[in-house]
Amino acid sequence: MIEPTTTDVSLLLSLNGDGGATLDFLMYYISGRFTWIPLYILLLWGVWRKVGTRNLLWFALGVVLLILAADQTANLAKMYLPKLRPSHYEPLEGLVHTGIYDYRGGLYGTISSHAANCIAIAIYCGAVLRKGWIWALLTVWVLVVSYSRIYLGVHYPYDVALGLIEGALWGILFAWLYKLITKRR
Repeated sequence: MIEPTTTDVSLLLSLNGDGGATLDFLMYYISGRFTWIPLYILLLWGVWRKVGTRNLLWFALGVVLLILAADQTANLAKMYLPKLRPSHYEPLEGLVHTGIYDYRGGLYGTISSHAANCIAIAIYCGAVLRKGWIWALLTVWVLVVSYSRIYLGVHYPYDVALGLIEGALWGILFAWLYKLITKRR
C-alpha cells in the first residue's frame, strides 16, 4: 500500500474545502459521467465539419480506443499501486470535505481516470481541430474536471497530476496515429 506524501496531503487540504451547497453540487455535477455529453457532441460535430464523414469514423474509433487506453492504464495503476483515496484514508477522516452527497469514490485512486481521460480527449480533439478557442475551452474543461476531483476529496493532487501526464501521453500518441492514418487515405 502506497502512503500519501506529506506534501500531497498538505496540498489536498489546502485545495479541498467546503465551498457551500451550491459549489458542492456544481463540483459533483462537473465530475459526473454524463455531464459532458453536449461537449462531446459539439467536438464530434466540429471534427465532422473539418474532416468529413470518412475521417470522422477514424476519429471516433480513435476516441473509443483512446479512452480505453487512458482509463485502463489508470485502473491498472489503482490495482498494482494501491493508494487509498483521501476520502478513505483514516488519518484524514473528518478533515476531507466530500461534498453534500458524501461522494467517496472507489477505495484506491493512485491515478485519476477523470484527469487522464479528459486531457487525452482534449489533446486528441485539439490536435485535429487546431483552433485557439477550442484549445482554450478544452484546457478550462480539463482544469475544472481535475480540480473537482480534489474538491470532492477523491484524489490527491499528485494523483491528478499523474492522470494528466498519463492521459497527455495517450492523447499525443493517438493524435499522431490519427494523422498518420488519415494522411494515407
